[in-house]
Amino acid sequence: MELLLVRLKTTEKETLGKLMFFDGLELVYHCCTIEPPWKDNKKNQSCIPEGKYEVQPRESKKYKKHFVLNGVDGRSYILIHWGCFYYNTTGCILVGTEHRDINQDGEQDVINSRITFDKIRNLLKGKRDLTLRICYT
Repeated sequence: MELLLVRLKTTEKETLGKLMFFDGLELVYHCCTIEPPWKDNKKNQSCIPEGKYEVQPRESKKYKKHFVLNGVDGRSYILIHWGCFYYNTTGCILVGTEHRDINQDGEQDVINSRITFDKIRNLLKGKRDLTLRICYT
């Protein structure tokens, strides 16, 4: 399975995108994302560079079963996990069903993040050789 993250818009506080899941050429699922803006790949402050990364399942106390990206130059523990607001990520990728300003701070958030993440976890359960390609529009 191949994952494609297309970054659509960046502000001073966040990067908004669409994450798509492909089985061969078939689009099987898609959702919205929030990441930090580009800040020269600085740890805990920046989104990661465009490129192709290996995705592996991981488990932690905080996020339970989630996913980690491997092969990010100079970085580690870049996760795909739940969270609604730009301040819920320190370099990770947050997922949800759509972008919406739910806390009226002028920045877009993602809604239904835990539900979306559960769908992703079920979709990728037992899958091997997962890759994520990241690009800008």
